[in-house]
Amino acid sequence: MKILLTGGAGFIGSHVLDMYVRHHHKVVVVDNFRSGRIENINHLLKNRNVEFVFGDILDETFVASLPTNVDIINHQAAQLEITRCIQYPQEDLTSNILGTTNILEFAKRCKNLKLVVYASSAGVYGRSKGGFQRESDAPLQPHWVYGVSKYATELLGNIYSHYLNIPFIGLRYSIIYGVREWFGRVLTLFIKHSIHDKKIVVFGDGHEVRDYCHVKDVVRFHELLLSSKLAPANHIYNVSSMTKTTIKELAALIRDLSGCRVLHEDVKEGEPSKLLRNSRIRLPGNLEYLCQDNTKAKKELGWQPTVDFKTGIEEEFKWYRDSRSTDPALWQKLFY
Repeated sequence: MKILLTGGAGFIGSHVLDMYVRHHHKVVVVDNFRSGRIENINHLLKNRNVEFVFGDILDETFVASLPTNVDIINHQAAQLEITRCIQYPQEDLTSNILGTTNILEFAKRCKNLKLVVYASSAGVYGRSKGGFQRESDAPLQPHWVYGVSKYATELLGNIYSHYLNIPFIGLRYSIIYGVREWFGRVLTLFIKHSIHDKKIVVFGDGHEVRDYCHVKDVVRFHELLLSSKLAPANHIYNVSSMTKTTIKELAALIRDLSGCRVLHEDVKEGEPSKLLRNSRIRLPGNLEYLCQDNTKAKKELGWQPTVDFKTGIEEEFKWYRDSRSTDPALWQKLFY
């Protein structure tokens, strides 16, 4: 098949690209390197089945120039950083809503299109006091602008699925982790500071619960979608592990791998740690609980997450640690 993959140089997108190439699909990769990195796809740039196109999906003229003879559109490009959506909400809404609209308008011109996959997020659920979040939960009340923009992409998918009469599949990612992960999350910040500063700082007591799902499991989800027989509609799936991990437990795991110290600090929302240099701010109104039910994906697609969390963390930690000595330029791009 021929596939258009936006955000193909990003964390998740580059891993999905690897899978497409293994299956000998022809892939047109679109990225503007806002959060993607050329290092993620360097090994494929000379592959005859990969065509890389530098461009911004906010540019209607650029999007209109893309090849329309594609079987699948996989739209992974997005503004995905919570701190940035708080500082620049207009940018988040523009990138995620207008950018997605441009891609969907492009989809209307693709005559042989069989499937559209797009990235949504657990951010659509907003705050929860406990219990697994399900696709059927209503009403959705996103907590940040980012969640609003991702929910908007789902609503757009619902509209365009009726226009085009093809399956649209929105993936509500939990916290996806693994090799090539972008640097702005607590996991990668813990790894950075454990290696560079020999200590990590947990804001407060670290009781917040998170659901981590390995990128290898995400790739298998995308692989299953290649042969799925879903009816024309807007299908939404949680992509999660259903494993509850507290920030305190995550810190302990990184401590055991690195030998660093774990410190706890009371930090006001919107302020950085005073114990670490180059520290990120504590998010305003941080979510206490995020854990999604993946039963629907298991029943309808036969998907099952398999990567053990500790094993996945060990692999990611080793990759980041080794990159500091083997590829210092990449280390600088990842963390500074």
